[in-house]
Amino acid sequence: MSDPLSLRSFFIMWVIYSLAVSTVFQTFVSSFLVDPGLEKQISTVDDILQSGFRNGMPRTFSKVLSNLPKSQMYAIRNQTETCPTVVDCAEKVAEERNFITLLASITVDYLNTYQTLDEKGAGLLYMLKDYRLWMNFQVFILPMGSGLLKHFNKLMTAAQESGLVAYFWKDILRTSALKSGSIRIHTPLDDYTVFTLTYLQSAFFLLFLGHVCAFCLLVAELSCHWYVERQHKVAAKRQRQRRTDLVAMR
Repeated sequence: MSDPLSLRSFFIMWVIYSLAVSTVFQTFVSSFLVDPGLEKQISTVDDILQSGFRNGMPRTFSKVLSNLPKSQMYAIRNQTETCPTVVDCAEKVAEERNFITLLASITVDYLNTYQTLDEKGAGLLYMLKDYRLWMNFQVFILPMGSGLLKHFNKLMTAAQESGLVAYFWKDILRTSALKSGSIRIHTPLDDYTVFTLTYLQSAFFLLFLGHVCAFCLLVAELSCHWYVERQHKVAAKRQRQRRTDLVAMR
């Protein structure tokens, strides 16, 4: 005979282990329901063509596509919609979420500070990180032979090398963000997500499926029990009938 103390200790450890595994499982399931992760991010022109997203650009930007390989250029031109302005294309990207356009990086940075924002103040425009079609230059136009050309070149070179251009541009972006009120203070509430029926739909579906399976097993068990009992009663009735027949024959 086994030791009762050993059995009790084993049972208590098993219950503790089951509770720990159940708690960890529920934690991971809840985390997955709240944040299942991101899909593969679009990072190349081929990804754009394979995504099936609509694309558009102002008519003046169509010449930029000549920098792409011919197969990609023709594929994009056949699917491109014409937008009246650059801002209209950007608003389509932010609102429809299945639209792609061609914009300068400085335009994207500026629009993400005040116009193309979500409810939390985050920018809705995404740029391809390692893909650029052209460089954007700012120049001063002077009359030919102007004596100021040398001084302008010297000043612009000094401003560029010292980082003043980047500093001024960051200051413009920050000022625009402050004016639009898009800079928010991070609060503890930003780290939590409210559970809705959308998040819990799969959990309720699995729960309903489990109840259906349990009900089917209950019906099968009752039917099997009824059938076995009926067979026993029929066999007992036949056995009694045989005994009655034997007694009558004697």
